[in-house]
Amino acid sequence: MQALIPFSRLTYCSYLLSLNIQIIYQSSRKHVGYLDHPTMVYWFLGILAITEMGAFVFSLLFESPFLGLEKVIFPLLDEWIVTPIAQALPFEFGPRETLPPVKEELKEEVNEKIAIITEDVLKSEGMEFQPEKVHPTTIL
Repeated sequence: MQALIPFSRLTYCSYLLSLNIQIIYQSSRKHVGYLDHPTMVYWFLGILAITEMGAFVFSLLFESPFLGLEKVIFPLLDEWIVTPIAQALPFEFGPRETLPPVKEELKEEVNEKIAIITEDVLKSEGMEFQPEKVHPTTIL
């Protein structure tokens, strides 16, 4: 998959340039041409080649310098923003697949708040809250 990334950048640059190249080509013609299959294939291949060459140059001039800036800026953002926020949180960050551990005192506090909210909602709906039927580990 990594090998296809440069082609995706060229494809996007081609998309940005192709209509402009077609307009320039059609507006520079001196006469109306006869359209048949060989002529259309000839125009298509010619415009495609010019578009891809222009996309390559466009990518080198505009996209590549910004990729270099991204490599410089993102580590700084990680150091200045993400790391201090992660250190201020009451839990530790782990891999995305695992949930962060919750401290026991926070579990009890959150479970009490959830029970109060649940009781209020059930009462407003005319139902009865039965806390003995709720297992304490089902909430957190």
